[in-house]
Parts: sequence; C-alpha cells; structure tokens
Amino acid sequence: FVQGSLKNGVEEAKSVEIFEYLEPFGRYAFNKSHTVAYAILSYQMAYLKTHYTREFMAAMMTGESAYSEKIMKYIAECKKLADFLQTEIKVLPPDINSSETTFTIDGNDIRFGLAAVKNVSENVIEGIVEARSDGEPFSSLQDFCERIDSKLINKRAIESLIQAGAFDNVGDSHRAQDLANLDRVMKAAQSTQQDRDKGQISLFGESEETNFLAKIELTEVEEWTYDERLKNEKEMLGFYLSGHPLEQYDDIIEYYTTATSQTLAEHTNGTEAHVVAMIAESRVVTTKKGEQMAIVVLEDLEGTIPAVVFPDTYKTSVDLIEEGNVVWLRGNVGQDRRRDDDETQEEVRQLQINEVLPINEVIDKMTSAVEILIANEDLENQVKLDQLNQICNDNRGEHNLVLRLAAPKFGEIIAQCGQRFNLPYTETITREIEDLFGNGSIKPSNRTKRNGKQSKFALSPW
Repeated sequence: FVQGSLKNGVEEAKSVEIFEYLEPFGRYAFNKSHTVAYAILSYQMAYLKTHYTREFMAAMMTGESAYSEKIMKYIAECKKLADFLQTEIKVLPPDINSSETTFTIDGNDIRFGLAAVKNVSENVIEGIVEARSDGEPFSSLQDFCERIDSKLINKRAIESLIQAGAFDNVGDSHRAQDLANLDRVMKAAQSTQQDRDKGQISLFGESEETNFLAKIELTEVEEWTYDERLKNEKEMLGFYLSGHPLEQYDDIIEYYTTATSQTLAEHTNGTEAHVVAMIAESRVVTTKKGEQMAIVVLEDLEGTIPAVVFPDTYKTSVDLIEEGNVVWLRGNVGQDRRRDDDETQEEVRQLQINEVLPINEVIDKMTSAVEILIANEDLENQVKLDQLNQICNDNRGEHNLVLRLAAPKFGEIIAQCGQRFNLPYTETITREIEDLFGNGSIKPSNRTKRNGKQSKFALSPW
C-alpha cells in the first residue's frame, strides 16, 4: 500500500497514516452482498414508512413493545412525522374497548397495545378481547369485572390497566376513584359470576331495574394531581404517554439546548452539550478519595441519557441532583459502555456534567441572544426591515441579535448579527417586535453559546 502510494505521489508518512485507518476498518467492513442486502432492506423500509406510515410505526412499536425506551423514540418520531405528512399522528393510550394485543391503527392515530402494559399477560388480553366479542363495549369498571372471567384476571392486572389509563373512556369515574373502589367492585363481580354459573337469577329477574339495583356506587375520592397521574402511568408503561413533565418547557428546550437523548450521538467526544431533562435515577457513590459523586439517568421527551456528576460539580448541585427534578445541564459528551442482553458491548453517549441549573433560572442566567423569526413574506417588506433596524439603533443592549429567516428554498436560515445590533430583552422590545412580525416572533435564547450544527453568518446592515 505504501509503495503504491509513493508511486502516486503521496508522502510515505501520510500513506502510513491512511493505512492505519484502513486496517482496523477492514476487520468489519461489509462485503458487497451484505451491503446490497442492507440497501434493499433500507429502501423497502423507507417506502413503507413513507406510504404506509401509521402501519409501519405501529409495527415497529409492536416489535419493540418490551423496550420502553425504544417505544419512546418511536412516539417522538410520530410527532416529527407530522411536519412531513402534514397531519398529526397521535399514539393513543391503552383502552379496554379499543386496544388489541399489539399496536393498531385507530383512525388517523395509533392505539397502544395491551401487551406493552406491565402485569398484563397474554391470557388476560385474550379474556378482554373475548369478553367484548359480542360487540358491546364495557360501560364501567363493574361491567368489565362482571364480564371477564375472574379466573383469567387478577387485581394486579386491573390496577395496572387503571393506572395506564385503559379505563379513562369508560364510565364517569376517574383513575383514583376506580383504584380506590376496585376491591368492592371485584368482590361484587365475583359474586355475580358465581350466581350466574349456578344458574341463579335475582328475585326481580334479569332487567334494567335489576342492573340498576346491582350497580355499585363508587366512593368519592380526590382525583390524582397531574404529576401523580403521570407518575403512575409511567410506572405501568415505562414512560409518560398522556403528557410529560417537560412539555411545559418547550421554549427552553428549543432555545437553550443543543442536544436531546436522540441527537447526542451526533456530537463527537469531548464537545459540549446543553440539555433539559428530568432526573429519572440518581445514585450517589464515594470515590477513592472519599468524595461524593453521582451516577444519574436523565430523561427527556425522546429517551434517556446516562450521565455522571463528578465531585466538584456535585458539591455545588447536590440539592438539584434528586429524582424528579427538571433541570438544565451543561456537560461534555463521552462514551458509556453497556452490555446488551446477548452480552455484546454497545457504546452509547453519556454526559459528564459540569453545570446544573434549576429550570426556572435558565432564562435569567443563560440568555445571551434575542431571536427574531421573520416569515417569508416579511423578508421582502423593506418598511418592516427598516423599522427593525431603527429599533436596534434606538435600543442598544447586551444580547446578540439572531434572525431566523424563513427562506423557502433553503429552509430556516440562522443569521447572527454584529454587535451594533445588540438588543435588550424587555417587555417594550417584545411588544414592538411582535407588532412588526406577529405574536411569538421574538424569543430569548443562548444560541451564541451553542455548539450545535447550524447555519450562521454575519450580516451587514440591511
């Protein structure tokens, strides 16, 4: 290789360096037959995802129903596909009247499969499907318990279905009320089934009046808070489905982060990344020097990130590194080696945390830029652009001005302006900009401190 490179005018040192890259690659490089097989499979999957999107995504989630993190990734992908398909694809919660074993199509949406709910076995699902085979939907928790064979289902499975939201569209009760009354309902249902098996009927016979008299009035209990509801839901599904604690921080995630659990792999080792996440797990360990540090798992809207908080950072953020806290984090990207079920090693990105901030302090402490979104129709409106120029001249401030230009040929172009355009971020400025370009056209951010991939260039005065 080196001799051939020398004949082609390549320096020996450079050819040796290139060969050192080639040699290890040759140990696992695909041969042509393998590559072609992958190419064909990739094309087929791309075709199905494009033309049968809902069926494709439902099949993918069914295949990974035992892995909650992968389902989270597919749910996030469904949200992203809304822009591509011009229609929103929702992943609907499990429903005892609609769900099958697998993930299925429900109108324009995807219905959660019962097999992905913890503690719900295949026998239980078969019993549910058989009980509603007459076409009559379950009308209440009591109706469900009376119609499904009590030998097939136990209390734990019903509790899991309640917490997962499978009874939300049944009757007028709420999750906390169903759970609190479950013992009474199951006891009454078992008695009804035993009488039915013995061939007994009530004194009044089978009628609407009988059903009304037999109906159990559920005891009133306080409904779960939003956070309690989500916590119980996650316990049964492995992730949040009907909502997420981070959803209220969409703006901070968009303007103050450079990575998510799904994009962290795009960052090279050693680069800095900013994320917003909830502390899903936290384990304190002691180093050989007797110092405390933390091994944590961060959870965002798309998945999880393993992270480590070394002693110096842990000392200053010990109160923030607690499970359930939503925080903004700055850290360096590194490698974390994990073992799959088949004992093979998998390398995943982790964060080595250098700074932690409470989510409610991010805007005050981390704002370095003011971003203004200019729609396509306003790019040629010289009057509005002149007014924006005048606002900048009249209001010198400490924040960089970043323009987000909606150019139809190129997508959104991020343009960072020079220091002469620096602005303050105040209510007055916000009002003036929104009068020009519409509500929501101005946002604070820390884009000038980002390391993410983006188009950026300096603008001359427009």
